[in-house]
Amino acid sequence: MKRFGGLFEQICSFENLVKAAYRARRGKRLRPDVVAFHFQQERNLGLSTK
Repeated sequence: MKRFGGLFEQICSFENLVKAAYRARRGKRLRPDVVAFHFQQERNLGLSTK
């Protein structure tokens, strides 16, 4: 089995997290919990720069 290094940084990149959040939202975007999550998307994804 081949091993790959540095994948964690690629998986947890800003672009990848945002893309995953939008993909997970498909078909559910009008649900109240999904609307609330995306209203505070940066905070929920841990992307705030405090």
